[in-house]
Amino acid sequence: MIILVKILVIVFNSLIIINSNHPYYISATQVFYSKKDNQFQCTSRFFIDDLESLYKSKSDKNQIYKFQKDKFDIFLREHLKENFVIFLDDIKQNQSFIGTEFSNDVIIIYFEYQIKSNFKKIKIKNSILMNHINDQKNIVHLKTENENQSYLLTLRKPFFSINKKLILNEN
Repeated sequence: MIILVKILVIVFNSLIIINSNHPYYISATQVFYSKKDNQFQCTSRFFIDDLESLYKSKSDKNQIYKFQKDKFDIFLREHLKENFVIFLDDIKQNQSFIGTEFSNDVIIIYFEYQIKSNFKKIKIKNSILMNHINDQKNIVHLKTENENQSYLLTLRKPFFSINKKLILNEN
């Protein structure tokens, strides 16, 4: 499974450089625990055209241009809150949307979750684009002091859970 995830990450990164009309629907999200800030810091990468397609289906806008970025960020913030969720001990955590930037054919999304107490169980759901693109696959890289794993999430299983105490690391 880990080898498959690594191959998908390589394919995703290669497609960013090669072509905007890609045959694969994949995203990558890094979830890193910062002990200094006591928060999960998240960075997601999606193909712009996939999110544009979702945006078009929900609004009358055609493309994400710089002058429409504020409206798109509002749309994206709501979609992200519904489709990327972290639960600690079965309690949904509050997400803070930081912002977005564009790089080639990719949109990079920054967001975070402030941690208020210790926890023994973490569940992460990432169903972004899955209701819009059936073949969408989302890779989540979780990094804490004792957990450095990648998870491949699909429409059939858009979440993963870890039922052990995580040692949270230094930034």
